Amino acid sequence: MARTTTPVFPHGHSLMPGVHLAAARPDRVLAVEYRQQWEPGRQHLYAHPVDRDRGHLTLPTAPGLGAGPRSAPC
Repeated sequence: MARTTTPVFPHGHSLMPGVHLAAARPDRVLAVEYRQQWEPGRQHLYAHPVDRDRGHLTLPTAPGLGAGPRSAPC
């Protein structure tokens, strides 16, 4: 079975799963869509929100990339 070399671009309502995929396969995931309209508000649901800076994401170094839910209400 041949291995594929097709690039992948996660998009839609899937930033955190897309970021995890990009971290696992940086050779295949060339970019992940960040939806400016929705993602800043959605990040308040996470214990360690992902922040953006000029097209790049600043990620936590903890296991799971900080995708754990908040322990306190928003």
